[in-house]
Amino acid sequence: MYGAETAERIPALVELQATPSSATVGEDVSVSGVVYDGDGLPISGVAVEISAAPGSADTVRAITDENGGFSHVYAAPGVAGDMTISVVLPSTPSVTGTIVVPVKRAQQVPVGIKLKATPSSVAVGGSVSVTGTVYDGDDLPVAGVEVELAASSGSFEPATAITDANGEFSAIFKAPSAAGEVTITAASAANPSVANTIAVTVHEVVQVPVRIELQAMPSAVTAGGRSVRRGRRLRRRRSACSRRRGRSLGLGGQRQERHAGNGFERPVRHGVHGTVRSRRSDDHGRLDRLSVCDERG
Repeated sequence: MYGAETAERIPALVELQATPSSATVGEDVSVSGVVYDGDGLPISGVAVEISAAPGSADTVRAITDENGGFSHVYAAPGVAGDMTISVVLPSTPSVTGTIVVPVKRAQQVPVGIKLKATPSSVAVGGSVSVTGTVYDGDDLPVAGVEVELAASSGSFEPATAITDANGEFSAIFKAPSAAGEVTITAASAANPSVANTIAVTVHEVVQVPVRIELQAMPSAVTAGGRSVRRGRRLRRRRSACSRRRGRSLGLGGQRQERHAGNGFERPVRHGVHGTVRSRRSDDHGRLDRLSVCDERG
């Protein structure tokens, strides 16, 4: 009779519980369990081995108490994810237990916003990309924060944004139609005191020359019913024509004046047909050229 009561009881089941059932990074997690036999009764004095991954690299050994229970405290890992806690009975390796504890990031409190505008100067009506990062007191990015965007003039698309896993957000600013400096503001929707501003310069559109068009002027003009060339060549032509006409023009009624000298050209007098010019080429007063210019040149 007594032998039956003191017969060895064989573990058949282990039940596990984690408190809390989900944790933030670095938070303590208490894992507890009870070992039962085939009749569902707790067994005391049973050795158990406990391990957690990721987290502690060491396996912890414990002995069940009079109620068949055991416990241990683990620190949740420093990164978000799942922590798996496992229990094995060395005396009965087929009896195991496993529990999964979700680990999330600790609640972060935004304390600041970093802003950037690209480009920082834009023409009226142009677009600017506005990006930013929300960070906490440890200068770590904060995800899932709603940010409201506003400008002293112009508009945003969209006017609100949600930070991504890296704590970043972005929006497009449309510059106004008037030049000047625009102040852009980004603020946390939950706490407007967490905000930042940045200035964008809006300037008039600068025209850039891309083509030159030329228009040709007439190369000849009509004077006195005749077409002649303009400019310096016109004067040379008139002088030459006048000399040619002088050969056939009469010189009656005109007085000629002779001068001794070295052959320079000198007007003498205006007569009926024009002005007589003479060029003297020697000291004897002989003419080597005679030109008569009428009033037409």
